[in-house]
Amino acid sequence: MKTRLLIICGLLGGMVFHSCYKDLGNYDYREINEVMIGEAGFVDTTYNYVSFVDTLRITPEVENSIIQDLDNYEFRWILNGEDEIGHEKDLIWPVNRPQGGYMLFFRIKDKSTGVVVTRSVNVNLTTHFSNGWLVWGENENGEAQLDMLAFINNGSDTVLMKNILNGSDLPILKKPTFVFVPMMAMGDVAIQLGSEDGSYKLDRNNLTPIEDAHLKYSFWDLSSVGNCVLQDANQLMMFRAEIIDGNLYFDNNRSDGYKKIGNPSNHYKGNYELFKMGDKIGCNLSYRMGSVIVVYDDDNKCFLYQGSYSASGGGNGYCSPIPNIIVNDDFWTPGKDFVTTINSRNSMISNYTILKEPGASSPSDYYLYPYLINMSMFSVEFSHKEPQQLTNATDIDKAEFFACSSQKTVIFYTVGSRLYGYDYSTKKGKLLLDFEGEDRILENNTPVTEEITAIWNEQYMLSPVLGDEFYIGLYDPAKPASTAGRLVGYRVVDNPNDIIIEEIPGSSRKGLCKIASVAYKS
Repeated sequence: MKTRLLIICGLLGGMVFHSCYKDLGNYDYREINEVMIGEAGFVDTTYNYVSFVDTLRITPEVENSIIQDLDNYEFRWILNGEDEIGHEKDLIWPVNRPQGGYMLFFRIKDKSTGVVVTRSVNVNLTTHFSNGWLVWGENENGEAQLDMLAFINNGSDTVLMKNILNGSDLPILKKPTFVFVPMMAMGDVAIQLGSEDGSYKLDRNNLTPIEDAHLKYSFWDLSSVGNCVLQDANQLMMFRAEIIDGNLYFDNNRSDGYKKIGNPSNHYKGNYELFKMGDKIGCNLSYRMGSVIVVYDDDNKCFLYQGSYSASGGGNGYCSPIPNIIVNDDFWTPGKDFVTTINSRNSMISNYTILKEPGASSPSDYYLYPYLINMSMFSVEFSHKEPQQLTNATDIDKAEFFACSSQKTVIFYTVGSRLYGYDYSTKKGKLLLDFEGEDRILENNTPVTEEITAIWNEQYMLSPVLGDEFYIGLYDPAKPASTAGRLVGYRVVDNPNDIIIEEIPGSSRKGLCKIASVAYKS
């Protein structure tokens, strides 16, 4: 009982002492910094832009109650919660993401308190990917870059779309090789981008990687393929011919039950040892229903063919010797090394193959082999003109890129900054353009020296088919490679006595990447 009384007295004494305690004012009160993002530019707002064309600019209203120094804050602009596109307070973003709807978040972190505030807004992107030039090349880091010159408003306007693959799931690729745009047909119409690091497929409509985009997933047997380096390809109505990792694949467009790539066909009937073949395919471009291709066996130094009809004698799945209807004619078995094959729409010469003597060291060691693949509905015939020694083709032994006229017996080839022409009919060659000399363009009153990095003449089915013209890719080494490329077209003038070309008005387009390969998408 005594103990309880002591406890009660102690509690009452504490209460009396506390009621008499004087607050001495020793507390340290500090005002907390508050950050607020205004509604302007976010609330009741949707941004609608054309991707790879427009630039999204947002200047948010930000209020800070105490700390005004911007270094105290971390700014982040994020698409769909994970794709960071900016780290400054004001957003200036050249739009470069695929077509679709996005949620854009603006986040500010107060470094002094760790507090984060956020606003969000909807962004809708569209693209102009229907018609135009696909340009596959390199940037200044040697990384592959895809640009597009898109034609809109029925071709009256041209829009340059840069670095289309930026933000995609594709890995960084090096050494681009070939861009292939199949004609619209049944089966696989995905666009293919070839590089030394592998080849990938894009959706034709929005230029984004398809599911299982690597070309290896197009094969029945994944273990049978290597890096999948696409070197050449052509769409021949319902049939497709491709050179992948140095091997030939020729099939029926992978439609219906044949949606995968089968076995390589650069071998002979009954012999499955693969021969080394030239890296370009000879195709008949004037008739498409029955497709026949010509390839060069660089081991046995001879021309071979493969056909899509049994009547052609080629047989699917292997290559056959070309029937020789002229006794003692060794045109199809020349015994020389492969250089290149050029396809034409010329009704008299459908293909040119350039060969060279082993150990060639001058133009006199190079030879031009012109021939014609003549197709009808159920048969094929091969004819040719005489091979021609290219002694008068200046620097043909140093040539890098090739094209030809579709109406004249003229081939074109490039050496460094120079473009040459050679006429089979007259046996005469000619320097046509020199982008290191008199054909240099002026920029800010200063001559610009350019190198030729690609050449293109129409080899696929377009609607309408282009005329007798070709395009060259140029590169200004004084600029960053991502914007140093130029594409310009030339028309062949109908003159039987001379090789004359003229620039197609309005065809010159600058600001492209360093061009390795181009294709027209329609």
